Amino acid sequence: MRALDLTFTSPVLLAAGFDMHGALLEAAAALGLGAIENGSFTCFDGPVPPVLHRWPRVRAPKRGVSLRPPPGPLDVARRNLLRWLATVHGHADYIVLNPGSHRSAVDAIVDLSGSMAERLASLSCKPPALVVKLSADGLSSMELSRHARRLFDSGARGLLLSTESSPAVVDTLATVAAACPQATLISVGGVRTATQIDERLAAGAHLVQIHRALSGDPLRACRRLRG
Repeated sequence: MRALDLTFTSPVLLAAGFDMHGALLEAAAALGLGAIENGSFTCFDGPVPPVLHRWPRVRAPKRGVSLRPPPGPLDVARRNLLRWLATVHGHADYIVLNPGSHRSAVDAIVDLSGSMAERLASLSCKPPALVVKLSADGLSSMELSRHARRLFDSGARGLLLSTESSPAVVDTLATVAAACPQATLISVGGVRTATQIDERLAAGAHLVQIHRALSGDPLRACRRLRG
């Protein structure tokens, strides 16, 4: 599966929050996962701690690293995000901007996305792709589509669309995918069965993240999700 200029062994990914530091990277292939997303890490002031486990890059599936700006003024959030980005970018195949407390301020998200894309381009001749998380809560499909285009224009290569409480997930995904076909669309939220994964992929998502479905018995859950 090609997405974000990367080859994923599976379109099913582990969302941030389950494996904060990368302990499952070597086991991810056995679980049938195409990537594990570490974090989210809130980018506070002070030295950046060694938050990521050693990465067996040759053998492991892809690794995403999710960064969240601290609450407060946008200029402080930007400064800290860029400082953390300079430290962790070499340990990731893709970087996720999780807006956190800024999630309802679309202009701020676009501003942060542009700053991060510019910094990534300055750090490496082949930087990790930038993905931006966007919540569907309270937004129409057309509003989400407009935001997706703005984020893509700011330098983001992917959109992580959270539909945790959206009643029309498939329709929302189809609308956003049609409006911004150049972007990699990742669906997250409320995935509990293999049928739901298939429905989201058919609607236009390139990749689907799982999280709560792994609670309890991860190996059994992954076997169930793979059908």
